[in-house]
Amino acid sequence: MPNVGSPYVVVRARTTKLKGDMNDAHRIVDGAMSKIETAFKVAAVAAAAAFVVMSKNILSLGLDFEATMKTVQAWSGATGESLQALTDIAREMGRTTEWSANQSAEALKFLAAAGFTVEQSIAALPATLELATAGQVDLASAADITTDVMTAFGLEVEELNRVNNAFITTSSSSNTNVLMLGESFKMVAPTANVMGVSIEKTAAMLGALASAGIKGGMAGRGLNAIMLKSRKAAEMLGIEYTGVEDTIRAMTKAGWGDIEYQKAFGIMHVKTAAGLVGQFENYEKLTEKIIENTTATQDLATIIRDSLGVEIKELESIIQDKMLDVFDKIKPSLREIVTGMTAWIDKNRELIEQKTDEAIDKIKTALTATWDVLTKLKTFYDNLPEGTVGVGLIG
Repeated sequence: MPNVGSPYVVVRARTTKLKGDMNDAHRIVDGAMSKIETAFKVAAVAAAAAFVVMSKNILSLGLDFEATMKTVQAWSGATGESLQALTDIAREMGRTTEWSANQSAEALKFLAAAGFTVEQSIAALPATLELATAGQVDLASAADITTDVMTAFGLEVEELNRVNNAFITTSSSSNTNVLMLGESFKMVAPTANVMGVSIEKTAAMLGALASAGIKGGMAGRGLNAIMLKSRKAAEMLGIEYTGVEDTIRAMTKAGWGDIEYQKAFGIMHVKTAAGLVGQFENYEKLTEKIIENTTATQDLATIIRDSLGVEIKELESIIQDKMLDVFDKIKPSLREIVTGMTAWIDKNRELIEQKTDEAIDKIKTALTATWDVLTKLKTFYDNLPEGTVGVGLIG
């Protein structure tokens, strides 16, 4: 008789295994779907968080730029088209340089504070940014230096590149930098202009002094004294006075020493006089270099910009410019919302005060009720027979 039980057992076993495999597959699919669902939730939360952060950044950036341009407007007196022109040049610099639109607006603020007109500020901004890049200084310092020197020498804004080139060539050819040169010029520029010494020759003299170890304000004060007393030195030399440079050249040829320097310029300025005489050959070479090198600032700025660090800044500036575009688009709606909310609050002050008072009263009532319950619990606890609580806990 055939054994029908054996096939049944085999089929049953295989069916059981298939069912188990299907259950395992089901669990795997459920697990995968659960992970996918979790991943989507995490991604959604991350996207929402990123949107909030980006919105906050756009709003903050836009408000900062708007506030800076309002200051520019107040200081420059610009309105309408002239204000728009200032805004446009700040945005353009933000798109095309490593300096952001807001940084460019800050530079416009400094130019306006120096008394530049709207047209002068627009013309001066690109060169001011160029000096900041080439000289590795902040925009405030760059604007302060250029405006001070231009005013002292009576130069027009069209000659700003001339100022920049004098600073960059001198700082890159002698033992000084743009900031220290700026301090030096503050002390001597007005005197140099009055005495007919050009900005190029003044810069070269300061560069020569820097190479002699005399820098910053000390160099400016010393050179100022030398210029003012150069006529006396010419008299001591027995020559006709034809200018500061010719007098220093004659001092060099005459082989003056500390005694002559002291008599001509005073004991405080012997070091400056000796430095100029000792570095006179370098002064002449530097003067020629400054005059001939009319693209020094642009050339150095180009070299500095050819780096990853500056390229990252340029990318950041472009991104910020796009963020300002978004801010400009949403600003009208935001202003309507803010204005509407302000008007509603002002109109419904009594209602707000009433609802606030009601909320405070409800909180007070809830706190009072809670206090009453706590007080009753404490009274109940205090009135329990001694040992009751302990027994209850042990039991």
